[in-house]
Amino acid sequence: MGILESFCKFIYDDDEICYGCGSKTENRNHICSSCRSCIEYVENNNTNRVKYIDEMYSVAYYNGLLRELIHKYKYEKASYLSNFFGELLVEFLLEKQIISRIDEIYYVPTYKSVEANRAYNQCRLIANYLGEVLDVKVDDGNLYKSGNTYDQIDLSGKERRENLKDVFSVKDKHLIKGKNILLIDDIITTGTTLERCGETLKKSGCSEIIGLSITTTHH
Repeated sequence: MGILESFCKFIYDDDEICYGCGSKTENRNHICSSCRSCIEYVENNNTNRVKYIDEMYSVAYYNGLLRELIHKYKYEKASYLSNFFGELLVEFLLEKQIISRIDEIYYVPTYKSVEANRAYNQCRLIANYLGEVLDVKVDDGNLYKSGNTYDQIDLSGKERRENLKDVFSVKDKHLIKGKNILLIDDIITTGTTLERCGETLKKSGCSEIIGLSITTTHH
């Protein structure tokens, strides 16, 4: 937690603090209207083509406030941000009228040692928020990561594909056969992670996959 956040939490009740700027806010998910107005939303969606993913959407671009908050969420144990990110995705799904087409929500899994170190899977927390708010079933570990890999951030496109080759698996294909899946990720760069997850899900018998991320690096 930064000095600004700590200072504001000392002055105000925790429920009144904006996680972006530290100001007082009445927003239930702790991001004030001023900070939300700084978010650069993606206008032309479903343009990032990812193999095995039938439709691919991202809510906003990976810059400014969202870049800072996602970094906190993934690397500084800021699990409290999951509801805010979930809220962004819920608003998008309702606007695009996607929910009625979804049978179940899946999320990009992390390797067990990584999740243990982080204390949570960031995508799973968001998926659980969506499931609760939208009343849609959420995968409980049917899609899993069977091996550890290098962090994707510094790898080329080819290296990313090799890094994630054959590391995702499905425990029970019967649970996914014929279903339409919403697949959640936090950041889309090359799309390799969703491609590898999508490949595993499609080969296990699911019907359609809609990919959705909080942010994308593509402009």
